[in-house]
Amino acid sequence: MPACSSGVFAILVRDPACEPSLRVIYFGESENIPIRLSPWHEKYWSWCGVAGGAMNLRVAFLPMKFSAADERSAVVSDLISQYHPDCNTAS
Repeated sequence: MPACSSGVFAILVRDPACEPSLRVIYFGESENIPIRLSPWHEKYWSWCGVAGGAMNLRVAFLPMKFSAADERSAVVSDLISQYHPDCNTAS
């Protein structure tokens, strides 16, 4: 887990069609990423479905120490617009 708990996170799966061989399936933000990333996350089962199981999930973090929720949400919104991940719903 990241040393800084607030920031943006990406859920990734292996995809040989991508370079490198990982594809983002979800972007999210949290003031406390370690608590937010759990089987109780509202999209967890969607992640597992796309990945073919929890063991195939990977996570990447962008620490944003001292950031406000609206700042993190803006970053997530931009990333979703650019990458169109499978498990983020359109706003």
